[in-house]
Amino acid sequence: MRFLEKSQFLSEWKYLYDQVFSGEYVDKGCFKDSSWEQVLLPSHRIITIDPDIFAALKKAVDKEEYHGYVVMTEVEGPFDESVCLSFEREELDQVWVDNIFFALDSVVFGKSGAWGMFVAYDDFICIGGKGSFMKNIFRGVDGGLASIKEYFFENAEWSVDQSVREKVLRRVGWG
Repeated sequence: MRFLEKSQFLSEWKYLYDQVFSGEYVDKGCFKDSSWEQVLLPSHRIITIDPDIFAALKKAVDKEEYHGYVVMTEVEGPFDESVCLSFEREELDQVWVDNIFFALDSVVFGKSGAWGMFVAYDDFICIGGKGSFMKNIFRGVDGGLASIKEYFFENAEWSVDQSVREKVLRRVGWG
């Protein structure tokens, strides 16, 4: 794990951030490419994601990110706190808990530009990506997309108001 100065993030990673993210909140379309398929996961803590779903997500990330690391940055500053780390459940969670990420909206992405995660402080994660990336996630979970969707609705504890909730669900095609 390696923390990045804001200037370092801006010079080395911002162009990739701009390829993946629109700069908007999930309800307005957080991904630059509106054709990307998206899914929601409950909670903003990686450690609480269903182990089978995380394993499928990690496998998909590993296929895209051959170098083995990703970047996490908060987007409310924006980019005041950024870290380069491996996509490992415990390491991701440690960064969230031990740093400012637990209290702010954040994003996770890699050099491939093929996927991204918007981690909303409001207790959900939105994952989006190119078709091949998303299919790799669905293939890795028994029941595929239907199972991920069911897991979300059974475990979601929204803290955003109803109108935002409805927009988020519509944005990902679940409402």
